[in-house]
Amino acid sequence: MSMNPEQLLAEILAYDDAICRALSYAKLDSTNDADHQRWKAVQKTWDDLMNEARCIVAKATTVTLQQRIDEIAALFGSLREAASILGIDAGYLSRLRSGEKTDPGPDVLAKLGLQRHVTYTLVRRHYKASALIPRTRSA
Repeated sequence: MSMNPEQLLAEILAYDDAICRALSYAKLDSTNDADHQRWKAVQKTWDDLMNEARCIVAKATTVTLQQRIDEIAALFGSLREAASILGIDAGYLSRLRSGEKTDPGPDVLAKLGLQRHVTYTLVRRHYKASALIPRTRSA
């Protein structure tokens, strides 16, 4: 049985809730330090797996604007036909596809079946230290 990413995420979250409840009950019963450490390790492993699963689902559902427009154009046979059916100006849709226009409004995104999600990526920069400037004494 094949599941779409939204169904997969729902299944993962259901298991996550059940496992977290089981771990919290087990931790409450644990008075032995060794058992407590074991449960902490199991819980950390489960949390790591859940985070990885969420990332996989997010990647599966992430598309660029151009990819989505290409997908819709292929579905309807042409970009012009897709624009006509969706009620979007064909020229505007073409400019969105080419990247000439960016940042479509919520109504256009909804017609394309998309939601805006903003992400930030950490860029590591190497800074060079500036030369030291000697301090002068004031009078």
